[in-house]
Amino acid sequence: MEIPKLASKHDCTGCMVCVDSYKHSALEGYKGYNGHWYVKLHKEKCVQCGLCVKKCPIVSSFSYQRKDDIGHPYAVWANDMKLRRESTSGGAFAALATYVISIGGCVVGATMEGNQIRHLLINDIKDISKLQGSKYIQGNLTGIYLKVKSELEKKRIVLFSGTSCQVAALYSFLPHAYEGLLFTLDLICGGFPSSLALDKFWSNEPIDIQKITYRNKLTGWIGGDKLVVKTLDNQIIPYGKNVIYGAYYSGLTHRSSCHDCRFAIVNRKADLTVGDFWGDKDYPEEHYWGISVVIAHSKAGEELLRLSNITFHPSTWDKFLRRNFRMVCGKKRFLSLDIVYWVYPWLFHKCSYSTVKMVFGASEKVSLVWLIYKGCRRFIMWIPNKINQATRERMVCEVLEKIKVKSNNNR
Repeated sequence: MEIPKLASKHDCTGCMVCVDSYKHSALEGYKGYNGHWYVKLHKEKCVQCGLCVKKCPIVSSFSYQRKDDIGHPYAVWANDMKLRRESTSGGAFAALATYVISIGGCVVGATMEGNQIRHLLINDIKDISKLQGSKYIQGNLTGIYLKVKSELEKKRIVLFSGTSCQVAALYSFLPHAYEGLLFTLDLICGGFPSSLALDKFWSNEPIDIQKITYRNKLTGWIGGDKLVVKTLDNQIIPYGKNVIYGAYYSGLTHRSSCHDCRFAIVNRKADLTVGDFWGDKDYPEEHYWGISVVIAHSKAGEELLRLSNITFHPSTWDKFLRRNFRMVCGKKRFLSLDIVYWVYPWLFHKCSYSTVKMVFGASEKVSLVWLIYKGCRRFIMWIPNKINQATRERMVCEVLEKIKVKSNNNR
């Protein structure tokens, strides 16, 4: 029996589209020992149809590159202040979702329930708040692609939001384009860290956690990157040092595929790309409540912006790209971290919470062991980090130069 050649653990993005492509339950998503989602095959149920391989955007060499002109960036914020306040940046997604639902459509996005991520399809404006806000871990998307396809076949408008690998998976899954019905929005994504840090925090902090917010506007949009916890008795607790952010910013627990993302490209097949407009200097009066950068890759995306209750101003790539280099640079690792991928799960599963906090710089106590460890880590990673930074700058400069040349040729 020939086993389907699915993406390796190194390349797999955890999009789960292969699971939805198969009708015989031969594939199943599971969370690995390292806290990331993968797929396992039940060989006895496989009928060797090859659909899982055909639909996988990795092994099928699916192209996420749009062949049209370079996308157009905008500085964007929602006009509805409630939506904007509850959003991570300018509320662009929430405003777009509100419009789509108001015309009878539905919206797909991720929601955080406890310490788990679930992907929902909603058709009620009251539920948009469930999809707002940043979630720095990955959920199991099994079933969501089938739901989207079902709604499209009913001739219903769908706005699908997700990371670029998830939007690519949707396009690879669908039999055709569904023009006029399907709108897609992907993110300027920093990659998926392991869920083990969140699980460790959730089960070991001496408080009864009801909800975690990764980003907040307690002190405004800029500087609002602190973790905030809501307890069961409705206390709001901002966290300074914490193991969740320590693990995230270290990059040591990210999916292997996130260190070499093939979907971080200029002109994507998504109709819109959204992120924080870091570095904005044109609208300082709007900074407290946040500004989004939205890149329209298609005429359908631009039309959706115009129809939504949004303020948007044309911008330029050079104004946001240097602070949002992950838009075009999927490279994050220049040193073999195979040993790290073996060590960090053991650390979370076997070591005490105080040890984990020390390793990821989340401990309030500064010990000699911690200082030695921190110094060694900085020394070991100094050269890779310098290479990483130089590569980012080179790729950003190359993209800006191409855009400049293309703009001059179109004049």
